[in-house]
Amino acid sequence: MSSKNKLKVVVLHNQVGTESTQDELDVITQVNVVSQALSDLGYNPVPVSLSLDLQAGWDRIKSVEPEFIFNLVESIAGTGRFIYFATALLDHIGYLYTGSETNALYLTTNKLLSKAWIFSQGVATPAWFAFDGTDNAEPDFDP
Repeated sequence: MSSKNKLKVVVLHNQVGTESTQDELDVITQVNVVSQALSDLGYNPVPVSLSLDLQAGWDRIKSVEPEFIFNLVESIAGTGRFIYFATALLDHIGYLYTGSETNALYLTTNKLLSKAWIFSQGVATPAWFAFDGTDNAEPDFDP
């Protein structure tokens, strides 16, 4: 089957550049391994990088017309707390994707929110303190 007739799969990953750390550059190895595996399974993998320019990412994904998205995004603009931007975009434009959904990524990448949610579910968790930006912030427990 020619690559023209194979189902396309976007392999979505964080954009890397000259300022990227070795850890961030590792995503290119992941893209290559996943792309080879998808190709071996009969798909036509199409790598697409995602940056803070979400419109450009949206446009590129839509131009590929993929069957689904293999999501490898671990950060955007070198910032891990933006990891959920990728799945939020994919949810918005309606594509199926691999990995955790947006709400799970948002919750699990926000330590204070995660602790508060776990605590609200009745799970014992050590006391915590979040600095609120004021000079007189004090924990309400004995550190």
